[in-house]
Amino acid sequence: MSDRPVEFPGYELLGQVGRGSIGTVWKARQLRMDRIVALKVMPPAAAAHPRLLARFLREARVVAKLAHENIVAGYDVGEVQGHRFFSMEYVDGQTVATILDRGGAMDEKRAAKVVVQVARALDHLAERRLVHRDIKPGNIVLNRRGVAKLCDLGFVRAADEPDEAEKGTTIGTPNYISPEQARGAALVDCRSDIYSLGASFYHMVTGSPPFSGRTAAEIMAKHIAERLPSPLERRPETSEPVVYILERMMAKDPADRYSSPAALVRDLEEFVEGTFQIPVARMSDSSLRLLQAKEALPVAEPWDASPALPAAQVLPRIRRRRRRRRRW
Repeated sequence: MSDRPVEFPGYELLGQVGRGSIGTVWKARQLRMDRIVALKVMPPAAAAHPRLLARFLREARVVAKLAHENIVAGYDVGEVQGHRFFSMEYVDGQTVATILDRGGAMDEKRAAKVVVQVARALDHLAERRLVHRDIKPGNIVLNRRGVAKLCDLGFVRAADEPDEAEKGTTIGTPNYISPEQARGAALVDCRSDIYSLGASFYHMVTGSPPFSGRTAAEIMAKHIAERLPSPLERRPETSEPVVYILERMMAKDPADRYSSPAALVRDLEEFVEGTFQIPVARMSDSSLRLLQAKEALPVAEPWDASPALPAAQVLPRIRRRRRRRRRW
């Protein structure tokens, strides 16, 4: 495809800002509205592939139907000389992936403020029974005011509607994929997105993804079966609340994760506000041992009920969280 494929009526192309597997993204001016937009263009060669075209059109339709501060807004869709296009909100900023590549691990509170915004976007999707299926740092853009925008909704699917065309394929990005997606499950729900957001959060606060490997298959196998390395192993200064939140987000069994993005939002907001209290019994044994070592306390088996070393003495700074009645 040439750098400037065709002229798009109603738009003035200002410059290319990105290129993906199925198209190019341009910064453009929408003349009728006199506003700057991102114009995603799919060339005829890519549009000839039914699966790629379906993904492109699905993203355009989904983005156009959603209205949330933390999801990139959609405006228009069309076709010019075989070039499919849709226009959407232009976000003047950087992806979290770029920020991590340039600066390494992020400050915990800064990372949590980003993640809570993405969790609100996921809650908006979950209310409509939609699953993003490709949450990763590269799909989170921060504008100049620090507002996080979730983008690339080409893999969005209704939680209870499997796609026969996807049978035998794995959807997601290996470094951040949920165990159920790695297994090729036909149906996943919002808890899969929570896991992938957890893997992204893990990368943000430790400076590296939770699992690595020589191949995509090796990494996905680790998501399925290997113990999650405690964040403290990668970054010893990781706080206890972040360890707990990460381990719950990335539990292997979806039943052990946050049941909804709304529940995750509550915990993240309390962490940012400094009011979060940890339910000790939900932390992993390895993290407890690392926390004990960090506090220079005797190492004992977790949940040892013997009078000689009650749990309150093992981890004096961690208090059980009061259960509050949920208001829905």
